[in-house]
Amino acid sequence: MKKYLLITFFILINVQISSEQNVPPYANEYLDSNQLIYNNHNIRALFFFSSVGILEIFSIGLGYQVTEHWSISLKGSLTGFEGGFLLSNSAGGYGAKVAYHFNQVFIFNKASIEYTGHLSANIDYAGLYIDEPFYKGSFVDINIGYEKVIERGINFWWSIGYCINDVKYAKTLYLPSIKIGINYSLL
Repeated sequence: MKKYLLITFFILINVQISSEQNVPPYANEYLDSNQLIYNNHNIRALFFFSSVGILEIFSIGLGYQVTEHWSISLKGSLTGFEGGFLLSNSAGGYGAKVAYHFNQVFIFNKASIEYTGHLSANIDYAGLYIDEPFYKGSFVDINIGYEKVIERGINFWWSIGYCINDVKYAKTLYLPSIKIGINYSLL
């Protein structure tokens, strides 16, 4: 699992480095609505987000737009597992999200990877609450979608992808993920 996360991280970094080398020095002088090269005063800085989805039932977080292309976020989320996409079988925890924003391709302009470490888990069918200290599993989501980074205020976003939810004493789920959400630019 760690090997796949590292490979994805290095691919995202290499894409960013190669795309920065192709930007002409005069790019910031001309604005084009189809490009992701904007004046810095139009880009959000600090933002709040929340989302709902199929396997990741709910998430809420705070993020920072590091550059025009990269954003990082800290989040809390609640995920379903073991056939329970509702709250009966759920695990919650805290995690991080790294997103790369690129020029729009078809209907996509964002690729991201999210990791959540589960700190609580409830398995309803067995009446079992996993009462082990700290770590009770993990959730990894790799997705692509659409999100506006240049507009301030409230914006809607969506993503589709693939996720892995591994909770102790439960079957590991490998499923597609679909999420919709809102973000609010604080600065």
